[in-house]
Amino acid sequence: MDRQDNIGRYNRLEREALFYSLFLYFYSLVKSKKVDFLLCSDAPHVCANLILYGVCDILNIPTYHVTYSSILPLFYLSKNFYGDSLKVCKSPASQGKWLDEKQLDSALDSINILSGKFAVPNYMKAQKNYDKRNHLSQAYKHIKGILRGVFRHSKKKPRQNVNQSMFLESNHQHMFHEILIENRRKQLKNSYLSEVSEVNMDCDFVFFPLQYEPERTSLPDGGHFYQTYDALIALREFVPNEIPIYVKEHYSQFSKKLVGHRGRSPYFYKVIRSLPNVFLADPFLTSEKFIKGAIFTASQTGTACFEASCLGRKALLFGYTSFSNCPNTYSFDELNSFEELMSEQIHSNEDIKEFLKNWALDYGIASGSEFKSSYVAKSFSVEAIDSMFNNELRATQIVETILSDCKR
Repeated sequence: MDRQDNIGRYNRLEREALFYSLFLYFYSLVKSKKVDFLLCSDAPHVCANLILYGVCDILNIPTYHVTYSSILPLFYLSKNFYGDSLKVCKSPASQGKWLDEKQLDSALDSINILSGKFAVPNYMKAQKNYDKRNHLSQAYKHIKGILRGVFRHSKKKPRQNVNQSMFLESNHQHMFHEILIENRRKQLKNSYLSEVSEVNMDCDFVFFPLQYEPERTSLPDGGHFYQTYDALIALREFVPNEIPIYVKEHYSQFSKKLVGHRGRSPYFYKVIRSLPNVFLADPFLTSEKFIKGAIFTASQTGTACFEASCLGRKALLFGYTSFSNCPNTYSFDELNSFEELMSEQIHSNEDIKEFLKNWALDYGIASGSEFKSSYVAKSFSVEAIDSMFNNELRATQIVETILSDCKR
C-alpha cells in the first residue's frame, strides 16, 4: 500500500478497510471457482497480489510466480510466498531447445564483477543521467510543479495512486502535488544526511547497503526480514557489539526518476542510528570501497552480496534470490553463529561461475523477447545469447514445470 501513497493521504483506517474489502472479494471469488493453482507474472509485491496469495495459502491452493534473475538475463519459477525455486521440467517438448552452453559461457564471461571489474549498474546510470538533466533551480522547480499540478488537477483523470484521503469518491491530484513530493524527497534526504557519521575503514566492520524501497526485492523477497528494521536488529544481535556496522543508502532512494519518498519515513534513519555501534555512511562514498574493506557484506537480497562474493569477500543474505546459494554467500537462517560465518573458506570465481552455470541449466527459464530491452539484458551482447530470449520456450517451460509440480 506504500507504493500507492503518493503524498501521505493513505491513512491506516482507509488501508484497513480496503484490505478487508479485497480479502473478502478474493476469498469469495476463489472459493466459488475450482482453482487448481495461482500463477502470477511476478512476485506478489502489489497489495491485491499479496492478498490473493494469502487467500490461496489459507485455502491450500498452490501459488507460483515468475521472477527475473538480477545476474543473468533469465527468469526462474518460484513457489509459495517466500519463493522456493523450482527446477525446470525437462520434457521431450523442451529438451534440446535449452540451453546453448556456449552462449551461457559467453554470458558468464560478460559479467564484469566476475573479472574483478566493479561497474555501475545500467539502471543507476539512467537515474543519474535523469537527475542531472532535471537539476533545476528551486524556484523554477516550484513554478513548473505548480503549472503541471494545475493542469493535472483540472483534468480530474482517474489515477491508481492515492492522492486524496477519501480516494474512492475523488482521487484527482492535488494542485501542489509535485511540490509536495519534492519537499518530501528533500526532507528524506536531509534526514539521512543529518545522521551521517565519519566512518573508520581501517578496522573490522560489516557493510549493510540499504535497498531501494518500496520494491519487490525487500517485500516479498526479503522473506521474514522484509522489514529493514528487523534485518538490521538481527544483524546487530548476530555480530559482536565491538564490530561496527556501516549502513549506506541506495542512490535510487533519492532519485527524482523514482518514488523513494513513498518507501521510507524521515524518522527511519534516526531509528537505525540509535542501534549500538551502527553508523550511517556518506552516500557519496563508493560501495566498492566498503565491500572490499568489510569482513562481510549483509543485505536482504541486494546484488552487493553477489559483488562481495565475486571480490573474494563473504556475504550474508536475509532473504531469497537467484544467487542465494552462491559460493561465499550465506543465508542468515542457516547460520548458527558469527564465528561459524567467519570460519568459512573463501571460494574462487571459477566456483561462482560453475554455480551460476548449474543454476541456469537447472532453474533458468527463457526470457521473452520483451526482456531484451531490460537493464539486466543490456549488460550483455544480446545477439551472442539469443537462445535465452524465446517466448514459446518460456511458455512451455513454465506450464510443464507447474504441471509436474502439481502431480507430486
